[in-house]
Amino acid sequence: MSSLFNIATGLLILFLATIVFFAIVCKFRISDPIMEEILPFLIYLDGEPMFNRERVEASDMAVLAGGANRYEHAFHLPLLALEKNWTYSRILSSWENRPVDIFMRTSNCVPSRLRLMSEICNVAHDQGLIVATGGKCDVSCKKPTYTFKFDKDQNGDWGECVECENSKVVLALENFSEGYIYLSEKPFLPLEMGALGVYIGNGIDLLQDAGVNVEDKFLFVGSSYDTNQAHAIVQVVKDVVMKPEEAIRRMKAPAFKGKTTLTKEALNIKKIQDFCTRHPKLDKIRNLDNINLFVGPAYELAQPFKDPAWMKTILQFPGIISKVNDRLQAHIIVENL
Repeated sequence: MSSLFNIATGLLILFLATIVFFAIVCKFRISDPIMEEILPFLIYLDGEPMFNRERVEASDMAVLAGGANRYEHAFHLPLLALEKNWTYSRILSSWENRPVDIFMRTSNCVPSRLRLMSEICNVAHDQGLIVATGGKCDVSCKKPTYTFKFDKDQNGDWGECVECENSKVVLALENFSEGYIYLSEKPFLPLEMGALGVYIGNGIDLLQDAGVNVEDKFLFVGSSYDTNQAHAIVQVVKDVVMKPEEAIRRMKAPAFKGKTTLTKEALNIKKIQDFCTRHPKLDKIRNLDNINLFVGPAYELAQPFKDPAWMKTILQFPGIISKVNDRLQAHIIVENL
């Protein structure tokens, strides 16, 4: 009998222990928001023309320099330009003190791009303009040009361009990927360096959305590397070179419409805000008093997202956002892997 009693007592104790265990677990799940099926909201960043489709498609929201037009949950912000901390207010050389009429440089030796640069170089020389080239790629030209060799030690930051400060007009040559609208920091470079621009790319609408004064600051806008446009590019540059008063007016015109510079606070983020207010994951997270933000490997592009105040504005959160170092404890995850 005592043996049966001991067994019964043991089973009763085990039963009671099981009840206590599950009570504790349930209480813990209710008190811990991460155990409460509140899934993290994933923000993916990509600063190049978009090729990593899997990562974009797996994210809850993507901020892309290229390809945002392909997805309802992807948006473009000029983060590549923001990362340079440009002010667009440098005291730079005047128009008459810039010896180079047209400056072209590229780090991407795409044959079609080099053919266009070579044709511009030849036509410009025939028109009596002074041309300079730079970067990592050799441009074929029938007459010698000023050549600024790319020095990795001195010019490791592609956002710096001493040559641009000595040039009247700077070409901004974008990457192209079929179907992916793309805007990098390149067209912002002549704005920062006090030069006028020629833009070849498919992101002109994005440039205007960023508030850039395209009408005054860019002499020519093209959307292909067709060499037939070389004559038109050179002609508009020559026209403004021959009319210094018009050039000076353009140089003095503001780089941005309605604002003096480009900051994260000045960005038009209404589309992102509207998207965030409707997202079911964010609806659950928004109810929390304290929200954990993890910013992982994302290069310089992540800098704006490290600002909790700005993130509150983007995500439309009333509560406190705190940065954490543990990805597993985060409600919001920003990264580029």
